[in-house]
Amino acid sequence: MSTLRRCERILSYDYRKAQQDAIEALRDAEDPRATEILITAFRTQDFDTTLRQSILRVLGYRKDPAALELLEEVVETEGTANLLFTLDALMAIGRIGGERALSFLYENFSVDKAAVLCALEQQKDPRGAELASLCVDESSPASWAAFRILCKEDRPETLEFLREKVSHADKGIRLIALKTYVRLNPAEAFPYVVSALQDPFWENRYCAVEHLARLVGYGDIVGVLEQLLLWENDPQVIFRAVSTLEAQDAVSSLAELLRSPVKAAPAIFRALVRLGDPRGSAAIQYHMDHFGAHREEGKKALQKLCFC
Repeated sequence: MSTLRRCERILSYDYRKAQQDAIEALRDAEDPRATEILITAFRTQDFDTTLRQSILRVLGYRKDPAALELLEEVVETEGTANLLFTLDALMAIGRIGGERALSFLYENFSVDKAAVLCALEQQKDPRGAELASLCVDESSPASWAAFRILCKEDRPETLEFLREKVSHADKGIRLIALKTYVRLNPAEAFPYVVSALQDPFWENRYCAVEHLARLVGYGDIVGVLEQLLLWENDPQVIFRAVSTLEAQDAVSSLAELLRSPVKAAPAIFRALVRLGDPRGSAAIQYHMDHFGAHREEGKKALQKLCFC
């Protein structure tokens, strides 16, 4: 019995795992009849949601235009009522590509902007950038997909666009603009990342510290993080900043920070212990003597440094 015939029979069984395996087996089948088998099964079998979604995804991976009619029907039938089906169908249409697929995606942009943009991201049609430009200022998943479409290439207009968005009023847009700018233009990203360290939202400051670690050689990372830790209060941002200084073996900077009543002191204690430098003991003792806070953490750190 041929593989296609076996998969077709299995799809008619009421045995879910075997059905899932059959769907996956048809994904890479070279015979075009595999598409027909999947379409027939989708239309006639009483599959659960997961299996129906699997068929939609596999049809997209097969990139067979013969599947477009079914995929278009799913979008038109489900619409916003069942976004899981709609998303999978739209993504499959995007993978298949071609003029019919692109036209359908543009016509159904309002159904789910983010899904359509994600589908268009797989294509190189210039009209995708036009739709993306309508969504970049939205605080929604669509803005992330729009940024990816608009920023595929390191073009002068793309970089200027991103420089404008890193100071956008919406925190999510600021965040993705910064990430994209660092990826496309690390040589000139340092001042924008430093500015983001002043962002009122801790998530954006955390992102800035994370990306600062990728800009070694483009600016004074150690000095910038020293200044940040003098006032930063968010524990997650503190942890990331101290970890970055530790990765730079910045013992002197970490020790110097302990000469101030910083909230980061416990994290700095732990970093100095891991670095095992003798200067850490004196810095920890100074902080305990002059500020009195975090004494228990300090004592434990000093004990560990004695054995380094």
